[in-house]
Amino acid sequence: MTPTTTARRATATLLLCTAAAFSAAHAQTAPPGAGNITDTPEALFASLKAMDDTVFEQGFNRCNIPAMTSALHPDLEFLHDKSGASRHDDFLQSFSTGLCGRVGYQSTRQLIPGSLQVFPLRNKGQLYGAVQMGEHEFYETTTGQAPRYGSRARFVHTWLLVEGRWKLYRVLSFDHRP
Repeated sequence: MTPTTTARRATATLLLCTAAAFSAAHAQTAPPGAGNITDTPEALFASLKAMDDTVFEQGFNRCNIPAMTSALHPDLEFLHDKSGASRHDDFLQSFSTGLCGRVGYQSTRQLIPGSLQVFPLRNKGQLYGAVQMGEHEFYETTTGQAPRYGSRARFVHTWLLVEGRWKLYRVLSFDHRP
């Protein structure tokens, strides 16, 4: 074998090992067996409906910051058609001091009945995430006044299973209209 052939083989072996290590580290977000937890369409829908309730009923509507935080993936990316893009820390800061920090004001969200859809994401048959989409309406309440309609919008959420728990990874909030 020539030195060039040996070097090429060593480089190819290093590349294959690196690719295999990367694939193993990133191919499966959920721990072994986690896919069986919510593997049926009904169970997956129920699990993600419960997570929707955690994010919106508990977190958004009640300004329960710990509930909201517990549902978010550390690499959260939030894309909004009116307020732009934000990441985990900026999203939580804005949520805590903006929406939930305004005295005498509360915004609430209601899911449009029948609009919620859930689709599994699998890697080699193993459930590792899901796409959830639907429509919702927002209402605004100022102290001493009745709630008033704010807007209606669509959403697409990507959820990942992390150590057996659902975490909100990507959010698309769009088509906000009166």
